[in-house]
Amino acid sequence: MKRLVDGARTIGRQPLLARPIDAVRRALAHLAPGLLGAGIVMILVVAWFSYDYERVPPPGNHSLPDFRVIEDTGERKEAFIEFLWPVVKSENRRVLEKREKLLAILDDLEDGEQAAPDEQAWLAEQAKLYRVKAKGELERARKLATRIDIVPTSLALSQAALESAWGTSRFARQGNNLFGQWCFTVGCGIVPLRRPAQATYEVQAFATVAGSVRTYLRQLNSHPAYQPLRDIRAQARRAGREPSGLEMAAGLINYAAIGEDYVQHIKGVIRRNDLDRLDGAG
Repeated sequence: MKRLVDGARTIGRQPLLARPIDAVRRALAHLAPGLLGAGIVMILVVAWFSYDYERVPPPGNHSLPDFRVIEDTGERKEAFIEFLWPVVKSENRRVLEKREKLLAILDDLEDGEQAAPDEQAWLAEQAKLYRVKAKGELERARKLATRIDIVPTSLALSQAALESAWGTSRFARQGNNLFGQWCFTVGCGIVPLRRPAQATYEVQAFATVAGSVRTYLRQLNSHPAYQPLRDIRAQARRAGREPSGLEMAAGLINYAAIGEDYVQHIKGVIRRNDLDRLDGAG
């Protein structure tokens, strides 16, 4: 445990238990000795449940820490998960805020109302961003409703872990790229060492971890190759269920050349690391 705590502090974030423990330590410093026995349990409970996690900014606005400093594989994985899941949560919130606005417009359109000029402009902007083609505002909003939506935390974490070797790959360390995204402008990223001679792509470099996560979410929500994933999610929504990472992993059949083997790898990472416990967390 000490190595995990030390490692997490090295990468700039205290583990979950350290924060309420620090609160307890501060409280005990002001507690009279005679009250220790009676008060310590109450302080522990209050510190644990009153800690405002939302005041702690997600680490994704910074570069990725060097997880190689944590030698133990299990501890490194835990540190990676602890670092990344608040970033995914934060970026999914951005998507949900946009989705709420979209659904409000869609409800009005379904009721026969006309979208206001600013709403029409916003829908057109989102349609371009999410690669939606439609004849009218109602059709555009309906199609966007299947694209502007979350990606389960477990799915994002498992892909990030697999694509970046738990945050230790060259592209992750040098470019904050956790998902292997490509770009096609000279200087836009990092040139792979084994890139074919005639190829021009680079592995995209991001200024922050949040940028990599944001682009990943948008790609899954917009690229034609991931329509199966969006169909699975839409089916869950229609059934009144929150989409799960294990369920949506089947829609990643086109993410890598190995197809179904890739899907099974992703599901394996989710199961072995109990990542589905984070779906819907917070």
